[in-house]
Amino acid sequence: MVRLRPESLAEEARRGGTAAEEKALGGSAWAGLVAVTRSRYLLGISGFVLVMTVMATFIYFTRLAMVRP
Repeated sequence: MVRLRPESLAEEARRGGTAAEEKALGGSAWAGLVAVTRSRYLLGISGFVLVMTVMATFIYFTRLAMVRP
């Protein structure tokens, strides 16, 4: 990181500004949800995260029941 930082500062100077001056992304939460439902790729990632979260929660409560006196 120490070696890369001077290069990124030089790149910012070449572009004529800093990263903080760049415009933020727009849109709303509903626009994001619509984008997820339209893209099979994003829908697959969302499904994977959902299944992983449900399974992790199930495993957590199962282990909790095992150690309960």
